[in-house]
Amino acid sequence: MSKIREDEYIEISLSKILIALYVNKRTFIGVIALGFILTFAFAFTAKSSYEYEQMIKPPLYLDGQNEIGLFSEDQLRVILNNILSDRKQLNEKDIILNNVDLRSPTKISEKDDKNQKIFFSLSVKTGFDNKSKVIDIYNNLMVEFSNSNIVKKQVELWKKNIERNVEYNKDNIVRYTKLINTNETYLKGLELNKGLAGLDGQSLSSSHPGRIDSFQQKIYSLEDSSTSLNLRLDSLQSQLSNFGDITYSKVSKDLKAKILIAGTIFSILLSLFVVFMKVIIRNAKLEYKKSENSL
Repeated sequence: MSKIREDEYIEISLSKILIALYVNKRTFIGVIALGFILTFAFAFTAKSSYEYEQMIKPPLYLDGQNEIGLFSEDQLRVILNNILSDRKQLNEKDIILNNVDLRSPTKISEKDDKNQKIFFSLSVKTGFDNKSKVIDIYNNLMVEFSNSNIVKKQVELWKKNIERNVEYNKDNIVRYTKLINTNETYLKGLELNKGLAGLDGQSLSSSHPGRIDSFQQKIYSLEDSSTSLNLRLDSLQSQLSNFGDITYSKVSKDLKAKILIAGTIFSILLSLFVVFMKVIIRNAKLEYKKSENSL
């Protein structure tokens, strides 16, 4: 019996809803029509959002065929985040700049390169019409990064260290050259001294060519080291720069279709809500009048 009553209650409720919609069909249709108009207007005026990304190439130098960065991943993260935060604070009204994020580094390794290259990137989501402004913001940030005191000091420190090593090599080359000259002069003296023709003289004269050869090998090694250090200096790229072109991709595909679907569903639900609220208010007024008449 309870199940039969429950079914009857559902049928009565549905019939009441249908009757309410029929009685208030103008309101129902009017709200839906208004919702459709607003949905279509919003769908065809809404602009798709794009994500713009620019990879950052850090200061680096060449060691043979390998590119070696001057900063560690943690150092770069701190430097870039600090400078980006400062720029945002100084330009609080620039909405695009304040939405720029520093993305975690992308690690790229080539087939013939065992060293992984670390590239942070700047990312922001905005309309397609703002592409030129995004490019200007990214370029200005690159200049800020490169001109920061932290970056400049680190680059100068690296250069001074390389130059110090080159000077150290030069001093040692001069020292070994003098030792070679001294040993060659001494060896010539031994050869001219006829009184040292015995075993001692032969031992002395045979040991000096080995010393000279050893000193000469050290000079060659130091010269190779200096050449390598100078090549590092010459190949230094001291500024942060763009790695590749700026890339952009549509954030939300089929935006208009999604707006139309969501707007249609919302319009129907809103029209039902308005009709039900209208019925509830009307019934409440009737009950209130009845209670007044009974009094």
